Amino acid sequence: MKGRVKINLHGTFEANLNVIVVIKSKVLLKKNKTTKLKMLEFNSNFIKTLLDKLSRGNKKSIQLNAQPGKSITRLDISDLDNFVPNFSSSFLEKLTQDPNFILDITIDEKLHGQKNDLSKTIKRLTSISRQNTDYFLENGVETFGFGYPILIKRDKKDPKSIIKAPIFIWSLKIEESRSKANTWHIKRQEDFQIRINEVLLSYLENTENIKVEKLHEDYLDDSILDYNEIGILLDDISNSLNTKLDFQSNQKITSFSEFEKFSENIGDEFLVLNSGIFGLFLMQKESIINDLKRISNGDFRLKEPELFNFSKSNSFSVVETDPSQQELINELPFNQSFIIHGPPGTVKSQTLTAVISNFLSNGIKCVVVCEKRTALEVIYENLKREGLEELAALIEDPSKDRRKIIDKARNTIDTVFSREENNIYQHEYHEFEHELLVNGIIKSSELYDEIFSKLNLQIL
Repeated sequence: MKGRVKINLHGTFEANLNVIVVIKSKVLLKKNKTTKLKMLEFNSNFIKTLLDKLSRGNKKSIQLNAQPGKSITRLDISDLDNFVPNFSSSFLEKLTQDPNFILDITIDEKLHGQKNDLSKTIKRLTSISRQNTDYFLENGVETFGFGYPILIKRDKKDPKSIIKAPIFIWSLKIEESRSKANTWHIKRQEDFQIRINEVLLSYLENTENIKVEKLHEDYLDDSILDYNEIGILLDDISNSLNTKLDFQSNQKITSFSEFEKFSENIGDEFLVLNSGIFGLFLMQKESIINDLKRISNGDFRLKEPELFNFSKSNSFSVVETDPSQQELINELPFNQSFIIHGPPGTVKSQTLTAVISNFLSNGIKCVVVCEKRTALEVIYENLKREGLEELAALIEDPSKDRRKIIDKARNTIDTVFSREENNIYQHEYHEFEHELLVNGIIKSSELYDEIFSKLNLQIL
């Protein structure tokens, strides 16, 4: 399987590639004439069709159909009340009052014997925990969360289908205990995201022609969404839906199996079910949807690239490079984009590390984006090995890592200022030292030339 890395020297949308770098046993450069980026002409019908397809979402996804059914990665919170007394009420109390908490789930098989659904609940908790971990290791994002409460609506375009969508989603962490059987730890920290179900909002806008506003940040100043705020937000949503959503937080949690008993009587009205669902809320394409809307509305404009001025740049790299890799670095001042392409083991990551270190040596800010977390870790470890960890930061989750990245940036800035105050590693000092060394070499060379010329010899 072949891999590919794209290097873009500007932060704008890319219309043309100017240089292609193919890596097999070496890095080969194929040069094209530099072409100026132009505004793309988009096919409006194609954009409209694509937007409609993405905005509908998958009606089988947990965002639009939270009913557990046979899915091993969804768990009705009411199922846990059968094995952990009052779990649902305890969990919701923590969720709506405490920004930081750890809650344990322990299912004692001896105590409950072969109680109905015991093995199914254990299997689902295990699958949720392990698949969440696997997805994080693959993509760098934990998708485990809790959806509550549930909006019920018969699909206008498919009357046989009923939308059962969580309105709010809390990002959480789940860990399987290593020391105690059938025990899982559910954890939340104040920097874990709380969001309204954007897939549901897109569905309402495109299917029901109803616009519902996103969750305002003012509600999350304390990192908590309490019952009072949930009630206010549901009132706002009710106004958008032109109906009254009856939600009583003090009511007993309704299981999805209980809902099924009266689901056939659901009409065209909106209902709110006091139910909750644990599961894996995989990332949706909301950012792509928003960009497509901008394109469709004519709001999308390509900016002229703001390229770094390489006129006084160097071609140094902290990574040892072969001639083909060095040729790539030498090409940086003259081309805007590159593709490094080749099968595994063809030093793509090492080449990219060399390019990044060259950017840093020239004072260029650099962002490396990759779909797979593993590929980013390889490059980050390469930079650490070369002593550049202080100038680099690995972002796995934009929400959870915000504080970590800010703290690291502050520490780096403080360290740099401290060095400047103590005249350590001054750039001007290096230039002065370099100039002295070059002048010394020139004078020595002239002296040797004079000596060897007298000996009738020539220095090459």
